[in-house]
Amino acid sequence: MQFSGAFGRSATKEFFTIKYSSLDELKGRVLFRINSWMKVSSMSRGISMGDVERNLGLVLSSSSLDRAHTVPVTPKPPTDFVLQFDGSCLSRLNHRGQAGIGGRILISLGTQFWAYSGPIEEAEAVEAEVQALLMGLRCVKSLNISSVVVEGDSKVVISWMLNQQEGPWRFSHQINEIRVIQLQLHCVFRWIPRNLNSIADALAKSGVGRDFWYSNIELPF
Repeated sequence: MQFSGAFGRSATKEFFTIKYSSLDELKGRVLFRINSWMKVSSMSRGISMGDVERNLGLVLSSSSLDRAHTVPVTPKPPTDFVLQFDGSCLSRLNHRGQAGIGGRILISLGTQFWAYSGPIEEAEAVEAEVQALLMGLRCVKSLNISSVVVEGDSKVVISWMLNQQEGPWRFSHQINEIRVIQLQLHCVFRWIPRNLNSIADALAKSGVGRDFWYSNIELPF
């Protein structure tokens, strides 16, 4: 709402007094006002509406804004990271097959920070998920990240983590290592739907046929 000074008192009053049916409606109204203001203001040079929609916080801390017309703001540095993981298996459910794993680490504001992808030995689908989680936590640890939100679309694996369950004995070695890393980090596990895990899914699928291991800042595609 640091843009409110540019809207004028009437627009600012509108945001805080009118009752909206949903947050999306309020967001749409705010974005409409910002768009109208950006068309006539030199303060918005170098900033697009796409930038505004992706992250208002980043826009407000942009050097493109004219500081003479805004209140100085010290943006809060991100303290949390997000690990998204996924496994892929070319076989029917509960059958072993050619498999791969993948995932990515994001800064909590959504910025790409790290990605990994590669093949594993033949595995079941849920085993691939477990190995993808383990490799992701290994990456988190090696990058000296101490706090991470872990997101995956496997309800089974996330349930094991949330409920401190051991899981099947055949995965016990991997799950035990995950528990050890958990003790060394602050981890929060969260299930997300598949459509929100599409990049990790693509990394896992591309890892199935790859003959090398990929681990780098950039995405491999």
